[in-house]
Amino acid sequence: MKAILNGKLYDTEKADLIWCISLPTSDIHEGFNEFNIYKTVNGNIFAEHKNGECLINENTLKSILQRPDCVDIYIKIFGEVEEA
Repeated sequence: MKAILNGKLYDTEKADLIWCISLPTSDIHEGFNEFNIYKTVNGNIFAEHKNGECLINENTLKSILQRPDCVDIYIKIFGEVEEA
């Protein structure tokens, strides 16, 4: 899958798949959002939203992974975060 995000071309076929995650859609509704997370040769991280069949940029992925149940995944992908 290819998409232009923030003026750059992202291509799942040219990037390395680094992580696959499945997150509950919410505490109320059953179901999951599935993401394949990629890293480009230039070091950019993006994700393929499998349910929505679209690509999302690094900032959107960071917002999704800021949930309390995703802290460990966030750190594995983006590295340590400064403590408050």
